Amino acid sequence: MRIRKGKPSDAAVLLKLLNADELQSGLEDSTYTLEWVNACLTSPNTDLVLVAEEEGQIIGFLIAEIWRKKHFSYLSDIYVRPELRKGGVASALLNKYKAFCNEQDLRFIQCAVLTSNRGMQGWCKAHGFKRGREFYFYGKRL
Repeated sequence: MRIRKGKPSDAAVLLKLLNADELQSGLEDSTYTLEWVNACLTSPNTDLVLVAEEEGQIIGFLIAEIWRKKHFSYLSDIYVRPELRKGGVASALLNKYKAFCNEQDLRFIQCAVLTSNRGMQGWCKAHGFKRGREFYFYGKRL
């Protein structure tokens, strides 16, 4: 397995994986767009995209927002193909992400996890994340 920074040619595959039903946590009709994925892939000052690859195929990825002035990063999305979960792919992505954050003097990582996603909650706890307060997601279409 190889972990690398995402590139624009990854956009279509990332978009397909991002729009998997299990990742949808916003408004009922909200989906990720190619425009958003491309913006993440081409904005290294504000976004980080890491891709896990095996035999030339994307098997997982991580997308994070970078808030340099606040020394903070928000882990927006982490995904591993279902058949490859519990094989260390997400942990490898997290380790590369943490190394990046340390190099950039980012001192805090935060993420939001669906209350129904017990697997991700356990993964976060196992990797030293502390659970914060519960909250509700609100959205307003403009």
